[in-house]
This record gives sequence, structure tokens and C-alpha cells, in this order.
Amino acid sequence: NPQMNPKWSITVHFTPYGSETEQTLESYTSLPIGLKDAGEYRIVYTVSADYHVTETLQEFDFTIMPADIEFSMSDIDGLTYTGNTFSEIRGAAHGVGSPEFTYVFTVTGTETDDTAVSETVTGWTDLKNVLIDAGSYEVLCTVSAPNHATNSSVSFHVTIANAKMSVSPNLQESYPYSGAPIVSDGLFALKSSAEHVTTVQNPAWTFEVKGTSYNDLGMALGDIINAGEYTITYSVSAKNHDPLGPVEIKLEITKAILEFDEDRLAQHIGSGTPGIDFDSKIIYGDDA
Repeated sequence: NPQMNPKWSITVHFTPYGSETEQTLESYTSLPIGLKDAGEYRIVYTVSADYHVTETLQEFDFTIMPADIEFSMSDIDGLTYTGNTFSEIRGAAHGVGSPEFTYVFTVTGTETDDTAVSETVTGWTDLKNVLIDAGSYEVLCTVSAPNHATNSSVSFHVTIANAKMSVSPNLQESYPYSGAPIVSDGLFALKSSAEHVTTVQNPAWTFEVKGTSYNDLGMALGDIINAGEYTITYSVSAKNHDPLGPVEIKLEITKAILEFDEDRLAQHIGSGTPGIDFDSKIIYGDDA
């Protein structure tokens, strides 16, 4: 009897969200609004009408499967240390609609100074901050998004090469003998090819003079005092840079000029000494 005006009731139970949705519909031809998220559902249909016993007509289970996440990465090579992050380290996953993806990266590897790396970070920004130093890295990526199946099968390698160093020696080819070492300040200007490095941090220098090695330029120059020809051999190494050297530089300490002061010498010997006459004379080199 149409005048009985039956009411349809649908109760929906679903997981994995751990809640329950109930909705009463005027017609059994439409499903409850909101049954779009991935999960397992149980739907129970009941019908009731005035002066009639409510009856459960049907119940059934169904599943909305999560969508797949499409994501792939190729190895990233050809990078050289710059002292900053790399825009080339990036990627994008694809899914149904425009979901918000979460990227979790596990990074393992070795920097070029043999420092081991093992770190887990979330998001591309944090990954870039890990992959700054020169080295070879393996990255395992796990991508997730609402209503999508987690993709944890993507891995790729990142290789960052060392930068180069250059040295601009500010040494003269020759110095006159002074009895003191050459002042070391500013004699070796070290520069990095890395775009964002203005000062090479903690360079390790080695200087060799007359077969003796020094880690300090001032000490090495302390062995160059007397007149003669010298060879300085230097090498330098620093983190994130290829080592430089050995490089040889030659210089000479020229002999000084000796001059006699006739008056002062006569005073020491005595002006009253008979038979002695002094002529001023300049003595060079070995004659001294």
C-alpha cells in the first residue's frame, strides 16, 4: 500500500578508520554519501513502515581498494659539491585525484672522506639537506597518501663529486738575506671551485723543505734563512675537495752585502797605533 510510506534504513560499518556511519535514506536506490574512501565496509539494509514490523532485508560486505601510487626515480649522477643543496634532487608521485603525498627517505652511503652516513628523513627539503657533502649515497623512498597503497619499492643512487682547489702562491723568486724567516702571512691563497664556498674549511697543509715535512708554513719558512736556493713542496687536502699536490716552488735567498765602517773599526783598534791605514772595502759573497 503506497500510503504506508515505508522508510528505508541503511547502516554502514567500515574499517580501517574505526568509526561507524549510519544514514537513513528515503530510497534504497542511493548509497550513503561518503562511501568513497578505501576500506572494508559492511552495509545493512532494513525497511520499516507504520503498523509493520521492521525487517532486515539484506546485509553485505564490500571493499574499496586503495589506488596505486606511481613513482619512479633514476640515479642522479654528474653532481659536484657546491656547498649548498641541489635542485636536481627532486621527484613527483602520481595517484588518483590530487592527494597529498608523504615521502620518507632512508639514506645510506659514504662521504668522500670515508664518513659513513645513515639517516632517515621526511620530505624532499630534508633529503636535500642530507645530500650536500660529496659522496656516494643510496636512497630508499617510501611514498604514501590517503586512499592509496603505500609504495616502498623505489630506490636510487646519488653521486656527488669533490670540488677542486687551487692555490695562488704569493712568493717572490728571490729575497735578500735578512737573518730572519720570510713572513708567512698571505703567501698561499687557497680557493675552492665550489660555487657557494668562500673559504675552504680546515685545510690540511703539508710543506717540505730540505727533506723535512711541516704542517705549518711558518715552521717551514723557519728552515729558509741562510742564503741559497730552496725548493718548497706543498700539498693540501680538505673535506669535499680533491687533494692538491705535491707542487714545487723554487726561491732564492741572495747573499747580503757587508760594509766596513772605517771610523768605527779604527776606534776599536785605536787611532794611535802607528803603521796602520784603513781603506774602505765592500766584500761580497764568499769573501765575507
